[in-house]
Amino acid sequence: MPATHVKCLLDGAVPPPAVADWVEGGRWEPAELDTGHWPMFSQPRELARVLRESAAAD
Repeated sequence: MPATHVKCLLDGAVPPPAVADWVEGGRWEPAELDTGHWPMFSQPRELARVLRESAAAD
């Protein structure tokens, strides 16, 4: 099943190793937001855009 990993950059630029393996292995599509762990509060429009684009690509 297609999936998108939304990396919140204020939580650190490098994802945990298991997540990095899935993104680099092509199992998850990467997306980045310049926000902390709760983008639904800090950047709801940008998060909605990422989710819309992800849904449209699948």
